[in-house]
Amino acid sequence: MSTSRDTAKGQGERASTEDVRPLGHPSDQPLLQSPPAAGLPLVDVGPELFAQHNGALYRTPIDLQVTPMPPARFLVVGGCLAQVFPEIASQLDPQFRGDSLLLNNFDPLPESLPFSSEPYDFQIVHIPLRAIIGNAYFRLPDDGSQHEELLRQTQGRLARYLSNALKWNIERRLLTFVLGFFVPQQNPLGRFQPRYDLRNVMHFIERLNMFLAAEIACYANAYWVDVDQLSAGIGKKFCQDDMVWSFTHGTTLSDGDHDHNLGRIEPTVSMQNNYIEHLVMSCRALGLGIEETFLAHLTQRLTASGESVLLGRLLTTDANMACRHLFSRNGFVQVSSDPTLWSRSLATPLIVSSHVKVTVTDPSDDRSRSTAPDSSDNALAEGRG
Repeated sequence: MSTSRDTAKGQGERASTEDVRPLGHPSDQPLLQSPPAAGLPLVDVGPELFAQHNGALYRTPIDLQVTPMPPARFLVVGGCLAQVFPEIASQLDPQFRGDSLLLNNFDPLPESLPFSSEPYDFQIVHIPLRAIIGNAYFRLPDDGSQHEELLRQTQGRLARYLSNALKWNIERRLLTFVLGFFVPQQNPLGRFQPRYDLRNVMHFIERLNMFLAAEIACYANAYWVDVDQLSAGIGKKFCQDDMVWSFTHGTTLSDGDHDHNLGRIEPTVSMQNNYIEHLVMSCRALGLGIEETFLAHLTQRLTASGESVLLGRLLTTDANMACRHLFSRNGFVQVSSDPTLWSRSLATPLIVSSHVKVTVTDPSDDRSRSTAPDSSDNALAEGRG
């Protein structure tokens, strides 16, 4: 039995309003059009809408927000991973003020709430994985019963740590959010081990998460935060550090410990290498295609390394009027939640101008490489000074 749509397509006609293409399709046309409800216009799902629901807004969209979030003061208790939360929160919204109390082990908490004479609206508790398991996992033989015993002991330590960290939840009913554990991206002891076996550290951590979620349910006004699912939504390879550190470090990628890695036989690359802090160019070179070629070269390198989106920030000043349209001219879309931020999908490549030669110099040596054939014409718009 054929539908009218099948018949139309069989006759060579295009049912364009019914075609659904993947989000992020390079076409400039709307990607998806919803059937109009009574009196409502069509909703276009394109790069701009995707940019508005990316980052923090991907899991917590604000389209239906009616009233603004009230100011809040919060406390962070736990390992060094969470110490930066107050600083990040204040950058996102100055109305959110936080304090951090380091609790890496089983030290008792103070009798009274620290830092603030004002009451806290909530607290965030982060339990460092290394505080309850350490590296004992790697010392076990290939014996399932010993892994069962280690799980039992680890669960006991986890319960004691949680009870200690929730002191002010128990005494004051302080609203509490407890972060779960990141599940490693793969088993560091071998990918061919059985997946759902305690000898596979991925499953071991999943069992700890199950236990932790059940323990949190026993406390009033305390809630589980599934950070592993948040990480999966972003992309584990972009935010978890278990491919660099032992899985028991269990935190996010950062440059905090990068100096310790410089003595390796093969030093690791700084995580900040994908960020350009500042780009300076002579105004005499504007309009010669150099800025577009630079962006094209940058998108090529990012695409080759598996990236999918390029973000840029434009802070307008009296001195940069000549370059204010650089992003919009090259397919970037302004992010509505942050007018200084511009987003561009890397699905559609930018073209390197044929008259510009891009020379990439490695600061570790004197060698350089070029992205264009060496000829006198290629040096026409080469920036200097």
